Amino acid sequence: MTIDTPKNTDERGMSRRTLMKAGAWSAPVIAVAVATPLAAASIENVNTRIGVSNNGNLTVGNNAIGGSVNVAFAGSATVANSGPGWDIDDASVSFQVSGPVADAEFQFNGSPIGSTITSGGYTWSVVANEAGYLELGLLAPKPIPVPANGSTLLPYPPVTYVTTLTNTATTARRVQAIANFTVFSNGESIYDGNIKRFPA
Repeated sequence: MTIDTPKNTDERGMSRRTLMKAGAWSAPVIAVAVATPLAAASIENVNTRIGVSNNGNLTVGNNAIGGSVNVAFAGSATVANSGPGWDIDDASVSFQVSGPVADAEFQFNGSPIGSTITSGGYTWSVVANEAGYLELGLLAPKPIPVPANGSTLLPYPPVTYVTTLTNTATTARRVQAIANFTVFSNGESIYDGNIKRFPA
């Protein structure tokens, strides 16, 4: 079995991480941002797909310098296929908050994040945790089966990011909250993501 891997660069030669880091900065207003899916991929010959849901929210208390910005990431990745079963060998999830916001720390259960997170029966290692960007790699359990003609749900840890605006938000300077989920099998990967923006 082979897995189609989406290109990590666009036609201009920018990497996916560069694009994620270059998100437009914007100032917030009191509202909940709109969620938009990012990408999808399929496994060749078995029609496997991944979809990422983000049930969290992005709210802005006041669209002015110093206004509060609250981001909650809560969701999951669903890996489904119509074909023979296979195993997820590994998985990773990344969260990014960008725009006209002050640097802050991601939190899990109201506390700063250490070297691991255990949530929903899964343990994740912290791969990167820097201003506005958090990446987690699955530690256990592995492998995770995807049944024939079925699906597997992988919840990602609910994390939060609380900060303030450094400028007002506009359509040219949006606050963005992005969740990306990647699963790996036999050295190949598929990924999908979800983005919330303010203003929409």
